Amino acid sequence: MKNGLTFLELLIIVSIIIILGFIVIPGYIGIQKREKRTAVIAQAKSLKQELQTMLKVIYSQNPKTKSIKVDWNGDGKIDNKDTIPYPFPDNAEKLVTHISTKWKPTKYNNPYGPENIFKAGIIQLFPDNNSKSIVIKAFDNKGNLVYSETAFPEE
Repeated sequence: MKNGLTFLELLIIVSIIIILGFIVIPGYIGIQKREKRTAVIAQAKSLKQELQTMLKVIYSQNPKTKSIKVDWNGDGKIDNKDTIPYPFPDNAEKLVTHISTKWKPTKYNNPYGPENIFKAGIIQLFPDNNSKSIVIKAFDNKGNLVYSETAFPEE
């Protein structure tokens, strides 16, 4: 009776492991891509909700509506530091500029790299002052559109 494996048996085992690796690794990479894309879509949807509230506040003539608490500074918390950045013009274009330049980069995380999600172009905002709205478009790291919605002032 012999102990151990023959060279042929060892070769078969190694071949099976390599074949399984070729099957599993692409699936794992696909899962990572889907997770990153899902994260971007979730952030874009969350941003839409925030934008709708912000648009409601800046376009409203009602003083009660103007006092609604919103995360104006983009630090991820609603606190005493969050006041409407006066003088705040009543238009969507200024709101987009404020968000893309003044918000803290940690508010929304870029799953594709360390760069700010707005500067990287992963999420882009397109204001429309005529309809008092902002179009939100989200892209993956290859530039494919994965989400597109319009935020209107909440009624």
